[in-house]
Amino acid sequence: MRAHGVKVAALCPGPTRTEFADIAGMGDSELFKRFASSSDAVVRDGLAALEHNQAVKISGAFNTIMAESIRFTPRTLARRIAGGMQKARQA
Repeated sequence: MRAHGVKVAALCPGPTRTEFADIAGMGDSELFKRFASSSDAVVRDGLAALEHNQAVKISGAFNTIMAESIRFTPRTLARRIAGGMQKARQA
């Protein structure tokens, strides 16, 4: 796309406070309330990524740490954590 003057970036927003989160039943979760980003912050991060020609942008420091840490986490532990988050959300 570069030849056409088009910039492309993959934005990884992580948990974001939106209507979607409320409809999905995540808005009441204490973890979500504590760590979710505002939609304004996610948009700012995405636009900054485009401006700086970043191919991939993970929005927010906490999301970046979580996304990068998965590389060092044993898969069995990662599955347990993900499963625990789903159970907590459904409770």
